[in-house]
Amino acid sequence: MLSRIPHGVRWMLASYLFGAVFQGAYFLLLARYLGPSQYGIFAGSLALVTIFTSFAGIGSAYVMVMNTAREPSTYTGHLGTALLYTIISALPLGIVAAAIGFNSGRQLGYVVAILAASELVFNSIIELGYQSFQAHDRLKGTATYSIAAGVIRLAALVIAHTIVIHDLTAIKWACTYALVNVVISVTILIVCMRNFGFPRISTESIRSAWRVGMYFALGTASRNVYADSDKFFLARYEVGGSSTGTYAAGSKIASFACLPIQAIAYANSTRFFRVGARGYRALWTEMRLLSIVVASYACVATVAIVYLSGYVVILLGPEYEDTVKVLRYLCVLPLFQGVNYLFGDALMGVGNQAARSIAQALIAGLAVGANMILIPRLGWPGAAIATVGCSALLSVLLTSIFFAGVLRESRRDGNNRGYVGGEKP
Repeated sequence: MLSRIPHGVRWMLASYLFGAVFQGAYFLLLARYLGPSQYGIFAGSLALVTIFTSFAGIGSAYVMVMNTAREPSTYTGHLGTALLYTIISALPLGIVAAAIGFNSGRQLGYVVAILAASELVFNSIIELGYQSFQAHDRLKGTATYSIAAGVIRLAALVIAHTIVIHDLTAIKWACTYALVNVVISVTILIVCMRNFGFPRISTESIRSAWRVGMYFALGTASRNVYADSDKFFLARYEVGGSSTGTYAAGSKIASFACLPIQAIAYANSTRFFRVGARGYRALWTEMRLLSIVVASYACVATVAIVYLSGYVVILLGPEYEDTVKVLRYLCVLPLFQGVNYLFGDALMGVGNQAARSIAQALIAGLAVGANMILIPRLGWPGAAIATVGCSALLSVLLTSIFFAGVLRESRRDGNNRGYVGGEKP
């Protein structure tokens, strides 16, 4: 079966595997250095900013990938549009994010403001660099620079804690993290321009990109809302406690288990665009093997999370004892996330991004409401229930929409075969 997996997928799997090693080391050290309380503030702030970052560029980076995959000569015009949209949208989004942060607490507000400046501009450019390689089917480049970024962040964390700062706090690490993002973004943008061309202003792209891009942005933002809003609301409702940190640690570990699934979806996105142009049935035929791979892995990951969760205390320290319980709540996430990534990207491939975005937006709204009701009453178990329930419901929605399209095409093709010479049989 491995030999049938496309070369690009294998590259991304290798990338995510090595990247997970560095990300895992970064997470373990950061959680230990900051402790549950400060780590909770940082994780909650980053969760809020990540939601707003989804709207940076108004989805123009995804439009760049889609159009470049179909017509490579359009890349430089779409790159210019993506950079322009990112810069223009960053300021208003950052102001709103910072306002929400300060309304939730002074320390949380400072961390949100710092991370907003970093993520909305510089991390968006980093992602744009990864997507530039993806758009040209140069997944080796995506893998290489993604791993390099992880190594740089890990090195910066170790240096900051052991040499420069020592008493690391959420605010101090947010400042360091932002500086690292500036360096990485400038580097990867220069590399992309040397490899694929300098950005140019395309009035046609500027006028049209937002129409499709807003669906991509809405879909990404909605996914981030139902995946990350739980951590922000925990940080908002908790005053000086540590449950946000212990919950965020468990959520992060569960997300590590989903990395291979993300790699498969990421590596196949351009292929989904090409095959999806022929319709739902053609794409379903193409993605059956991937569905088996993803489902098999998700089942193994769920069992592994349950049986290995007890080792978390050894890795993170006794302050994170409740993280073991968190993981047992979240152990089924790889299965639902596998469905959501695969069939969400499939809908994007067939050009039904609107349906995907609407489904994700509905779930995002439900997640916010559930978190606001359950977290004040139940604490982190309420956050876990909301996250798992919303992920499961989204899986049902996305698969239903996709297979409704498959069934619709099957009926249409069956009716067409019933006509001979333009007449009914």
